[in-house]
Amino acid sequence: MKKKRHIPVLGIDKLYEMHTGSLLSRLQALRQCNETRNDGDDIVFDNVIVSKDEEKWKVAYRQVKEVLAGREHYQKKTRRIR
Repeated sequence: MKKKRHIPVLGIDKLYEMHTGSLLSRLQALRQCNETRNDGDDIVFDNVIVSKDEEKWKVAYRQVKEVLAGREHYQKKTRRIR
């Protein structure tokens, strides 16, 4: 069973202010969310994302991907030709 993750809902403006590494960490956290809510998740908060079946998750995932798509891409250091 996956660990419960509660990811805060952020506006698109806040995402544009974040560093690329922070955005990648947020994307990874979103991917690791539970597929559906557990029976123990009775409390619903407007400002956190708990599972992938929520509309908030879909919006957050799409926004992070949109912001990352506009960032410059670099090859990993191990793949750079010297």
